[in-house]
Amino acid sequence: MWKDLPVYHEKGKTLLRVHVIPQASKTRIGEMREGPHGERYLTLYVTAPPTEGKANAAIVALLSKYLGVPKRLVLLQKGTKQRYKIVSLSE
Repeated sequence: MWKDLPVYHEKGKTLLRVHVIPQASKTRIGEMREGPHGERYLTLYVTAPPTEGKANAAIVALLSKYLGVPKRLVLLQKGTKQRYKIVSLSE
């Protein structure tokens, strides 16, 4: 499953590029998309609004469940207030 994701390694960390669609009708993992600089991003749809960190918490919960890892191992590394984010994953 991990090999199909847009992950890369930097300074000993496994990082995942995600594109978030907040206030979606259903929380789900979406398709791969090209980002603003040509990188691949995994699209995540969450029903939570992008206020007070609610969408970010929903992203962590969704990825945790999808990857089968505890929530504490899924950390937002970059882009907490943007739709394009980098998530740090621990295996």
